[in-house]
Amino acid sequence: MNTTEFLTVTALIVPDRVALVFDDKRITYGELADRVARLANAMSELGIGSGDRVAVMQVNCNEYIESYFACATLDAVFVPVNFRARSEELTF
Repeated sequence: MNTTEFLTVTALIVPDRVALVFDDKRITYGELADRVARLANAMSELGIGSGDRVAVMQVNCNEYIESYFACATLDAVFVPVNFRARSEELTF
């Protein structure tokens, strides 16, 4: 079972179980799967697909996890970028 299958299967079996807690927000597996599917669709419409690298600069939050699963859904490469990095550290 890969990462995407884990989320899909879990959302089907226990859609109302809490998957993520961030501050006062609770997101169930069903909600997470829906949010991931919508983000993956939006990324796909932007032309992101298999093997493409997606840099994500985000604090520890639900959107970070959603980005990870959306990349996995598209078979894109999730590239975490330190949100504390200075501009000179981000120069290619």
